[in-house]
Amino acid sequence: MLRNRFSERPDQYNRFVREGKFGCSLRHPNIVRIDEVVSHGRVHFFVMEFVEGRNMREFVKIRKKLHPLEATRLMLDVVEGMRYAFDQGLTHRDLKMSNVLVSSRGQAKLVDFGLASMDETLSDEELERLPNIRTIDYAALERATGVHKDDARSDIYFLGCIYYNMLTGVPPLLETRDRIQRLSKQRFMDVVPIRKADSSIPHCVAAVVNKSMILDPNRRYQTPAVMLNDLETAYRRLTEMSHAASEGSSPDDTKVEGGDSSPSLLNSPLLGRTVMIVESDGQMQEVFRKGFKKAGARVLLTSDPGRALHRLSQDPQVADCLVVDAEIIGLPALELFNDLAESNDTAAIPVILLVGENQTKWRPHAKVAKHRRIFKMPITMKQLRDVMAQVIDAKAEKEK
Repeated sequence: MLRNRFSERPDQYNRFVREGKFGCSLRHPNIVRIDEVVSHGRVHFFVMEFVEGRNMREFVKIRKKLHPLEATRLMLDVVEGMRYAFDQGLTHRDLKMSNVLVSSRGQAKLVDFGLASMDETLSDEELERLPNIRTIDYAALERATGVHKDDARSDIYFLGCIYYNMLTGVPPLLETRDRIQRLSKQRFMDVVPIRKADSSIPHCVAAVVNKSMILDPNRRYQTPAVMLNDLETAYRRLTEMSHAASEGSSPDDTKVEGGDSSPSLLNSPLLGRTVMIVESDGQMQEVFRKGFKKAGARVLLTSDPGRALHRLSQDPQVADCLVVDAEIIGLPALELFNDLAESNDTAAIPVILLVGENQTKWRPHAKVAKHRRIFKMPITMKQLRDVMAQVIDAKAEKEK
């Protein structure tokens, strides 16, 4: 229901009714449905879907913070709803914990699309008098970053804030009722990096939070769909990590993205070999380490493609094979793959480049050979070991 202080102002109630009617056209499982808009005299209200449950702020207040797997599953719902709204040409402009409802079935739903809309020409004094403090947050972010009102990337920043809050139990932006402070750019500069706030947050999750909350809007996710792709990748990784850590499992029962069975150590073609892994996610490093160690290999780990290139350039014999996981590292992984091929000292090193579904377009730009191969995730640990044996054999054949 529109508050009484706005119910006699035509500009306010006309906007309320207009946005409500537009909201009636939104039909998505992750957006709270508006069924009817009523405007009569001084009474203006929406008839909306009833969601049994509680809002995200209440949910986290009770739980303190959410496990990364659960937080990521809920964020998938939230960003899926935002992707749909974006495709309809709509921004939210009031993204906050209390505007995400969590149903009794564990489904996240967005509410209150467009209700924080405002004239971007408002002065600081007028902004200070606005009743909705999130409106001030949006205005402050947009002034600090030089973007116009209704830029979807502002919504993406506050999606990152919600994800951060779920994972750590604390909001990333200083909570204050002082409206002058809320308008300050410094408030955005003072955000504590999520891995510093909680070092247990997996890298694949932290990477999504960090990219969504980059202050420079050109380096932030540009659309909800792109953010959704990275969330789906993180969710797959977290699921596999969870399986790997479950009782009775071992790295050989676990996929890099799925499960398999282990070979006998005595028959392992990797027995006594040295494998270098370039992987930025700490928990995935552990999955790789245990999986190859179980096959009798010695494992070298690094998260830095530049460091791997330097070490291999100094001593090409330091590893019998290199595995580079590009899913989170991104383009530097492809650059490492190609740089190794271009140097006479490292061109013979067997290399496997693992790419995500959205990175397969790199294939034409990759310098491949029988001993230098690209594979799309998911791939099982057994498949990865078999491919590694093949590229090592291909190198040996080439040297004969």
